[in-house]
Amino acid sequence: GPEGCEAGLYCDFEAGSVCKPLPKLGEKCPQFQCLPGLSCDPSSTCVTSPGEGEACLPGGSPNCAPGLGCDPASGKCGKPGGAGTLCFGDLCAAGSFCNYALSPPKCAAPQPAGSICTGLDSACQAGLYCDGMSNQCTPLVALGGSCQMSSACGAGNFCKYGTPPGPTGVCTPMATKVGEQCQDACGGGLFCGAPDGVCSKGICAMM
Repeated sequence: GPEGCEAGLYCDFEAGSVCKPLPKLGEKCPQFQCLPGLSCDPSSTCVTSPGEGEACLPGGSPNCAPGLGCDPASGKCGKPGGAGTLCFGDLCAAGSFCNYALSPPKCAAPQPAGSICTGLDSACQAGLYCDGMSNQCTPLVALGGSCQMSSACGAGNFCKYGTPPGPTGVCTPMATKVGEQCQDACGGGLFCGAPDGVCSKGICAMM
């Protein structure tokens, strides 16, 4: 999704990476984004998202209304289920995640420390992250602790490397104010202009 745009805006990278208002009902959506409650149809036009029980195309467009997914069994929008049920696209009920290691993909409960997670932080229980080196659920690193990836530091934090960067960094809170120094990303809906740049708004980047 876009980094650096406030609610109701999207990142138009074709126009020089600037934040613009999300398209309204009936407007074109060249980047497949619309206002909440709307979705982009195959003709790249914002339409009302199908509601519960209405027809949908698994993996296609338009997307179901927020909180709903396309049931691959019925071809209708519905509320995704929990552990053991088929994923609705990549959606599962709160407290579960879509396990793509299964065929077809099914929802599963988050796993404890030491479990295989294949790159998905959502596959791990609260307080854990998926270590990309070991592919195992691993306890989050506390602020000030040594890290090799920002996901190890938890939401709102990142792994800050020195100059020149070494093999490890330190878990540090993200900058959240315009003009504050940043390394890779900013919090608070701001954009980090460049490595060792400053946080700003109104410009953005696609993540």
